[in-house]
Amino acid sequence: MGLAVRNTLTSEEVVAGGNPITGGDQSAIYITDIELNYEVVGTGPSLTSDVYQSHIVLPGNVTTNSSLIVDLLGGNAREALLSYLGTGDSVTVLVRMKLLGKFVSGGKTESNEISYPIQFFRSGFTCPTGTTLLSTGPCGGPGGQDSYAPSCTDPDDA
Repeated sequence: MGLAVRNTLTSEEVVAGGNPITGGDQSAIYITDIELNYEVVGTGPSLTSDVYQSHIVLPGNVTTNSSLIVDLLGGNAREALLSYLGTGDSVTVLVRMKLLGKFVSGGKTESNEISYPIQFFRSGFTCPTGTTLLSTGPCGGPGGQDSYAPSCTDPDDA
């Protein structure tokens, strides 16, 4: 999933011994973790929360957006969905994401929670022996999402 994010915090003057300290972006936010919580809509598997590390800097007091691409399906949820869904089955999951981070000063911060409903469907699509799934989907991922059909490498190219 792609987000446009902006840190509008302004820098506060830091004074030590009566002298202002300059340099660095004192209002920058460093995103250290992405927290994912899941709620299955209707019948489905029990999904445990996922937290994965990230290394993203959001500069302070900027007038333009930064781009952020994150995976909304963590390893725990992925494994549970693969185990639960049979060919032709689907389940809708409400994914709640929160960005966790720190300021240069060391103080902790977090974003508001963002929620997205996602429908997962197991099509049963597989590539023939000797071929691999192409990255034809959004954000360099495999096809099969957002109207990008999955496709495989040509066996002659293997």
